Amino acid sequence: MGCYVLGAFALTYRLWADPAGQMVAGNAGDINLFSWFMRDVATAVSHGHLPALVTTGLNAPQGINLMWNTSELLPGVVLAPVTLLAGPQTSLNVLLTVGFAGSAASLFLVLRRWDVSVIPAAIGGAVYGFSPALITSGIGHFQLEFAVLPPLIIHMVLRLVTGRGHALRTGLYLGLLTAAQVFIGEELLVDTAVAAAVILVVLVVTQPRAAIEAVTSRARAVAMAAGLGIAAAVALVICAYPLWVQFRGPLHEHGSPWDVPTFHSYLYGFVTPSGSLLFHTSASAFKALHYPEPLPEYLAYVGWPLLIVALVAAVAFWRDPKVRLAALTFVILEWFTLGAVTVTSGGTRYPAALLPAAYAFDHYTHIRADLFPPRGPLPGPPPPSDELRLVPALDWIEAALPQQNAGVLAALSGPVRISVTGPGARTIQVGRGEPVAEVSSDAPALVRWITQRGDWEQLGVKPCGDQRELGLVAQLKVF
Repeated sequence: MGCYVLGAFALTYRLWADPAGQMVAGNAGDINLFSWFMRDVATAVSHGHLPALVTTGLNAPQGINLMWNTSELLPGVVLAPVTLLAGPQTSLNVLLTVGFAGSAASLFLVLRRWDVSVIPAAIGGAVYGFSPALITSGIGHFQLEFAVLPPLIIHMVLRLVTGRGHALRTGLYLGLLTAAQVFIGEELLVDTAVAAAVILVVLVVTQPRAAIEAVTSRARAVAMAAGLGIAAAVALVICAYPLWVQFRGPLHEHGSPWDVPTFHSYLYGFVTPSGSLLFHTSASAFKALHYPEPLPEYLAYVGWPLLIVALVAAVAFWRDPKVRLAALTFVILEWFTLGAVTVTSGGTRYPAALLPAAYAFDHYTHIRADLFPPRGPLPGPPPPSDELRLVPALDWIEAALPQQNAGVLAALSGPVRISVTGPGARTIQVGRGEPVAEVSSDAPALVRWITQRGDWEQLGVKPCGDQRELGLVAQLKVF
């Protein structure tokens, strides 16, 4: 624990030269807002009451709904004496420092409770509490940097579903922790809930027998339900009115003020350190500087060394259910962070869901068209071209066709329609309106001619339309 505290002070030591006047550079707007929240909460406490959930002290005369903001109500109340004595910026620097050390200590304690030995647990706590994501969140996103409670919440959930400990007491702790996190940061609470759901799904899939036993055992099922019921009841009693104010009270929001789909990770972000990290190069810092979102949103970085260590450990200890659970959960959660737009081909971005289709297309094309007759060196018939293999390949063709052929399509006088027959049958039309050219082809032939691995006559493709337009259509290519 002492090492975590020393590490936290090593990260923030410059702030402690003048804690009331120094703040982390790079996000003054958010930090000033948090400072106002801290002062507002402390003022309320000094007058003997809890802070109002709606205030006109900001954005007057309309005011703001504090539950719709990252108002850090619980830390504000706990640190009110510090704010009143030394100022709100001092409280934020305390919160930042405790966030690093406390997050590390939290995971360390959880790992120890799950029978992890001291040194691995200490390393796990350090990797979590001083992770690049938390360090970057420290640039003005205190509600994310103070990640002390998520490990404890997931710990309580796992205790309930695995039957460890007293169910009612565990449910009580879970309810209190959940309620506390509501008043620290709801965004991180949602992230924690998603992580817990993924962990539970992975547990059910990888250990179905244990899952069935837990559900069919009346005593365990009743205890689990009772614990979850207590947790929900406690959280509801504490949070019901604040949540009503947030969603139904004055100045409540409708939807999100942000363009939510733009907030996602990019593949290069996993291995490209930003300038806010100690081990970076000028090239990596330059690339990170041009990240589509501000630096405090650059949360994906893990780094090649840690990725390699994690991969080796997962392979070497795959039979250990805890390792298997951690590895699969990590992969799924990182996949989730990619959001809707991550696949890049030829400078164009595609929905992340198409990434498997791109690999299937590449796999299908090279094996059948390049390795087996008539073009390839291997003798004998190629693998089957059935619906299972063709559908994802056609999905990629349909998505990539307009993106990768902008020049050809611009030269056409109108839309093109491709009628695909056989396995994966569909109609692909590029452009709106009445087509100026139409091509009919079975699916295997389409894959060959659209990749320029065969001409229409050889493949039995049936073109229809103006010869000039068809000549342009024949130039279409997908890779």
